[in-house]
Amino acid sequence: MFNHERKNLIMERVANLKNILFFLFIITSILAALEMANAFQAGIPKYSETKILPSDGAEDDYFSYIVSISGDYAIVGNIKDDDNGTDSGSAYIYKKRAILPFLFLHD
Repeated sequence: MFNHERKNLIMERVANLKNILFFLFIITSILAALEMANAFQAGIPKYSETKILPSDGAEDDYFSYIVSISGDYAIVGNIKDDDNGTDSGSAYIYKKRAILPFLFLHD
């Protein structure tokens, strides 16, 4: 009988913990949404533009003639760069940076 009562008590505490965690999840989601709404109203853009240039660029290098984007990365070609000989070309890798914190949820 003692084990059965103890099991029920543990199950009750687990259920209470799940309710508390769910409540915290809801509060966190609301706070994140409010933060994003306040940032939007304050004029902070959700996205920003950044001009990217090669560190060793020269006129007529054709920087960004070829671009490939995958996930958080962009590879930008500089097809007529002359660092390793005439029109040898170069590629530059850029990583996206987050501006605002986001809440990532998973099932």
